[in-house]
Amino acid sequence: MAFARKTSDSSLPDDPLHLYRMLAVINRGPAAVWGHQQDVLRAWHQKKSAAADVAIELPTGAGKTLVGGLIAEFRRRTARERVAYLCPTKQLAQQTAAAFDEYGIPNALLIDRVPTWNPADRARFESADAVAVSVYSHIFNSNPAIKNASLLVLDDAHAAEGYVAKPWRLTISRQDESAYLDVLSALEPALDPLVLPRLKNSDTDKASQPYVYLASPIGVAAHAAQLERTVSSAVEGGKFDGKRADEARHVWKFLQGRLDRCLFYVAYGQIVIRPFIPPTWQHAAFSDPERRIYMSATLGDGGELERTFGRKKIERIPVPEGWENQGTGRRFFVFPELASDLAADRTELPAFVSSTISEAGRAVVLTPDTRTQDSFITSMLPSTYSVLKASDVEDDLSKFTAQHNAALVLTNRYDGIDLPGDDCRLVILAGLPARGDLQERFLHESLGAVEVLQERIRARILQGSGRATRNPQDYAAVMILGQALTAYLSGRDVQAAMHPEVHAELEFGWENSRQYDSVNMTDNLRVFFKHDAAWAEVDGDIVRERDNYTRAVAPSSKELQASVRYEVEAWQSIWNNQWDWALTAVRQVLNRLQGERTPPTLRRTVELPRLRNRSPSRPADHRPHLPRYERRLLPKRSADEHRHIVAVPPCLAQRQGQRPQRFAARRTGRGRYARCPLAAQRHRQHLRRTCKQGTRGSGGYGIPGL
Repeated sequence: MAFARKTSDSSLPDDPLHLYRMLAVINRGPAAVWGHQQDVLRAWHQKKSAAADVAIELPTGAGKTLVGGLIAEFRRRTARERVAYLCPTKQLAQQTAAAFDEYGIPNALLIDRVPTWNPADRARFESADAVAVSVYSHIFNSNPAIKNASLLVLDDAHAAEGYVAKPWRLTISRQDESAYLDVLSALEPALDPLVLPRLKNSDTDKASQPYVYLASPIGVAAHAAQLERTVSSAVEGGKFDGKRADEARHVWKFLQGRLDRCLFYVAYGQIVIRPFIPPTWQHAAFSDPERRIYMSATLGDGGELERTFGRKKIERIPVPEGWENQGTGRRFFVFPELASDLAADRTELPAFVSSTISEAGRAVVLTPDTRTQDSFITSMLPSTYSVLKASDVEDDLSKFTAQHNAALVLTNRYDGIDLPGDDCRLVILAGLPARGDLQERFLHESLGAVEVLQERIRARILQGSGRATRNPQDYAAVMILGQALTAYLSGRDVQAAMHPEVHAELEFGWENSRQYDSVNMTDNLRVFFKHDAAWAEVDGDIVRERDNYTRAVAPSSKELQASVRYEVEAWQSIWNNQWDWALTAVRQVLNRLQGERTPPTLRRTVELPRLRNRSPSRPADHRPHLPRYERRLLPKRSADEHRHIVAVPPCLAQRQGQRPQRFAARRTGRGRYARCPLAAQRHRQHLRRTCKQGTRGSGGYGIPGL
């Protein structure tokens, strides 16, 4: 008879690097931690280990799984914390668990439906005897299965927006026609009268069906009670079918009673109800853990990560030195629509794409929406090819890689599929990746706010183009289709904002596409697919260009990063019904969004006019253009009317970023000034302290009544 006896092991690792040496006995992975991985682990352990939110950027192929795994295992061992390592998809979770097995990191794979979990594996996580490897949906859920972790490691964080927002995003599809029309009718006071009939009419022109409209938030708030009853009746009254009914019930638990704080996006095919930034701060499974670590190959500079996860500040550990320019594998970008013959006759484009796919063999096609997907399959895919979707390869990619004539067509999914080696040599990006949910489509198509989405778009292009280049020896051609995507990647500023390796690859492909015809493009592709000495000479040109480039900060990224903290604060306040605090935060957002590319309508003019020379030629209706809190209520009067000259206090001028100047103030019959009381109080206090008393015309500050 054998009993398990508790043993005391006092040997705890000093840091994550020491931990890897301790794992050497059971480690089947790399013999040692790479130098750049050591730099990241030291930076986290010495400077960021106590921070609540830390983001780590490591390019594809730089070993971020090992870095994240060592941090997770270090905290589990030294602090006896429950640690969950989250991935976007089940396939990536399975790959991560297999990698942890090689590294000697104890783990418990917890994916699929909760009732199917191995009870022993779940107990190992609960007792902090193993790191749980799971998916985002087991945290971001109305009933989270993993809700007591102390540390969350979130892999591929750049791809998490859809998973994070899902618990607060209620989608009412037109397929559930009764629910759709009921909610649409309840939204009538908040919609343009010309829009409503177009949305209700089943014979609406297909060209106008993709448009996305935002229901007036004021109208929504004014009729929130009626909307609440209508949506509740649709969700609880059985007006949704099948799986959509279950999803709607789960989301309604989070939105019920808060519709006046949500945005209603309306299109012909669906209605989406959601807050602009997910209120993750009220989701205990995510907000209660003491630490969260975000792993990504593309973090960006514009605050997209903070908006995605609803965090005010996420500290960053940058790309290790030496990896700023280095990428993984080689991509050859081709732009068929820039070829001289195909640009002149677009009807030849489908035949060219089809022949290229046939020559390459397997191909992965990434599209932003089902409309683009269906059009591609119908017009450009060879008729002999089998089509696989994301659901077909969720658990096993061999269904795709085992066939020679197969196309894996994915919609709005640019991550989570790894096709290294000979698995795939052709990646096709069809359409600009800016058509996620209705909120994203509204920002991009209805508002034209491309700069707000630029970080997300760049990340999807980088990740999508790298699906088949996962290792340094990998290579794949990347075909760019769609006028919007071609035009976007033709921008020099867009290329400069990419990783230097991708910048050089894009520029090389663009130059070799626009100057030649499709026959030359096919010849170049054949040289690339052979990947012999002929290509090696060309590859050297790309490497030299790469070494000369430095990644540029995209336009407006600095302003967007500076404002994100207050954006999150504003939506926290809105969600908590604290409208005064929300207004204060919104003002801070507008202040920090001011920059060279800020639209004039959003700029606050803080420069006050100099009034030393009181010329009679000054317009009678002249008014200083002042900030809201400093605005004077000056009625119209003649130019020769008596005025006093009052100085702007240096303390206010400093805060406004300007030199002390003067403005006009009107003296009323009672010897006071018609102006903002708060501003008047600040003037009096300042002048009592620092200003010399004077009289009108003496060069002093003639202010009776102080």
